[in-house]
Amino acid sequence: MLAVPWAGVPATLDQLRGSIDGKILIDCTNPMVGRHKPLLVGRTTSGAEEIAAAAGGSRIVKAFNAIAVRILASGDATFDGHVATIFHCGDDHEAKTTVAGLITDCGFAPFDAGPLSVARYLEPLAALSLRIEDALGRDDDVALNPLVRKRV
Repeated sequence: MLAVPWAGVPATLDQLRGSIDGKILIDCTNPMVGRHKPLLVGRTTSGAEEIAAAAGGSRIVKAFNAIAVRILASGDATFDGHVATIFHCGDDHEAKTTVAGLITDCGFAPFDAGPLSVARYLEPLAALSLRIEDALGRDDDVALNPLVRKRV
């Protein structure tokens, strides 16, 4: 798992170079330099895509970036009886399946959002989650879940 501040990504990848080739690297980062700062990349690329380019031989899956670490650390994935969703995306089907299993093992509901380019939407989702927390003005936990209804 790559879970460092965005500014630390290049140095961390330099240290890992070669040792992560062929391995699954779960990108938990967001290309931000502060809680209320705009994303540094987006629209035509994402932090995850930048990491994939820099990490060469790794199998990158974007996940765990749009939920607060305190929720992950709490061990409680339920919100009023609903299991919180962890969105993930990537270009390697086997890697995404492995990460989905990890998400499930952590008690969350995995949601495969598609190819790695979808990180262009998951990274702003993290920023939105922070804004929602701020708008509540309390110490409430926030998880963003898709509501799905079958059309008849």
